[in-house]
Amino acid sequence: MAVEVAAGEAAAAHTLLYGASFHLEAGTKSILFNLVRNSGVAYSYYVDYDAVDDTAYLAVVVESARSLEEARGAVEEALKPRTPPGYRLRFFEYLWRTSWRSPLNRALALAEYVIKGGDPLRLEQAVEGAVKAGTAWLEGRLVQRGEAAVVPG
Repeated sequence: MAVEVAAGEAAAAHTLLYGASFHLEAGTKSILFNLVRNSGVAYSYYVDYDAVDDTAYLAVVVESARSLEEARGAVEEALKPRTPPGYRLRFFEYLWRTSWRSPLNRALALAEYVIKGGDPLRLEQAVEGAVKAGTAWLEGRLVQRGEAAVVPG
């Protein structure tokens, strides 16, 4: 399922989508791990996102689901606005510190943020705020939804 998100300017939208994506898919305590994998709906899933100008998109892909209806229901549930619990914020801090040690990771994150129009001196603050926002900021911002399914013939 893909959703168009009303998110304002691209740099802010991009960081908010990064924060939402982190909580949706990163780690064994993520929203999708719980709703998709732990429940047996599917083993594999991923999240993709982008922001261009004032339009932002978030896609949740569930692969080889037990049923289309179960996958659809799990994704709908996953996209409900949530404020992240403290343990997720601590997990993010750990991942950010270990990732930020790499000059390549730092350069790629900064380049992507600057390309979207962000101030490189505010990247860390923007990402931290986005991760703290979790998926709660999605409340009232889902403009339209789209869905595609590939099913065996």
